[in-house]
Amino acid sequence: MATIGFSRGSLWYLLPVLAGVIGGIALLVPYRDRLGYDYQHLALGKDAMPWFATLDGHPIHCMYVEDGAACRGAWRRRGGRPVVLWLGNSQLHGINQYRQGQVTATALLQPRLAGLGLDLLTFSQPNANFQEHLVMFQYLRQRLPLAALVLPLVFDDLRESGLRSGVAAALSDPPTRGVLAASATGERLLRLDAQSRAEAANTAPGATRRTPQEISEAFLDGWLEEHVTLWALRPGIRGALFNALYEARNRMFDITSQTRRAMIPARRVVNMAALEDILETAARHQVPVLTYVAPLRSDVPTPYIEQEYREFKTAAQELARAHGARFVNLEVLVPGALWGTIISPDLRAEAAIDFMHFQAEGHRLMAQALERHLAELAP
Repeated sequence: MATIGFSRGSLWYLLPVLAGVIGGIALLVPYRDRLGYDYQHLALGKDAMPWFATLDGHPIHCMYVEDGAACRGAWRRRGGRPVVLWLGNSQLHGINQYRQGQVTATALLQPRLAGLGLDLLTFSQPNANFQEHLVMFQYLRQRLPLAALVLPLVFDDLRESGLRSGVAAALSDPPTRGVLAASATGERLLRLDAQSRAEAANTAPGATRRTPQEISEAFLDGWLEEHVTLWALRPGIRGALFNALYEARNRMFDITSQTRRAMIPARRVVNMAALEDILETAARHQVPVLTYVAPLRSDVPTPYIEQEYREFKTAAQELARAHGARFVNLEVLVPGALWGTIISPDLRAEAAIDFMHFQAEGHRLMAQALERHLAELAP
């Protein structure tokens, strides 16, 4: 095992790092009181609750590759019926103004599809994007007998890009890598994943040719992890700090949940390409697809630039029709009174309008609408 030694010259590398650690701890201290936030689900807001459906105590609604194994295991124990796969973002697992006993559309739709001889599995991630939907679809379609794919068309999802680790885990599966490599979008995701892995390998503890700075940082990190309680809490505090910066930005520019924000062109392009890849793959493998424009609060002005939003809906509809998928618009399905609020973008005490998550009655309406279309679509 290699040992770490410090010469007099090495101290010059250590001192800036030490100063940074002390300054960093000083910055982290004020944010200890925000450790109670669940930053993974922060987008749900203060009035919405993440709720992942189960059936007989077993999951039917998962998020990532890792917990998805439990969903698939439970499906096999139920008899392995043909599966309706529903992909989406936090709209599928968030219930606004949650009350005990309320459930999501997944829990309501599952027994109704069972009457048609079908099973339902849902996978959703906060702020998901179409690239992540593509990877999850390619991974899951090889492990499940798909009767249909249900895919929400969410304009906000075009603003996100890349894969989070729970989705990128699917890229370790050779068959999934193989099918992704056949498209430009998939090849790009594989290339970015390879770059990320290479960077991680270069900074791993066992990496060769480590600089004095890297050695000193590793030493200090280990010592602080063992002796300083606050250091062990830094992932949560880091989330608080980033959200404090987010808060400061929004206060400075007076940004609210209703502030109209332009689309990011490069992200729109890669996400629309991923959507087309999903539809093309489903058509090639004869998987019926139900696409739907996701419900959106419409009793107040939306944060979308109307022309961009219209262009998105038109483009998505054309892609669906070109690949034989069903397209329905559920945009105004949920009345304004059934929506809720979120933590305001600058974390002020007053709530802001939530354009993504609705109450349990909204989930009932969505399950009802999807059941009608799936009964006509699925074999």
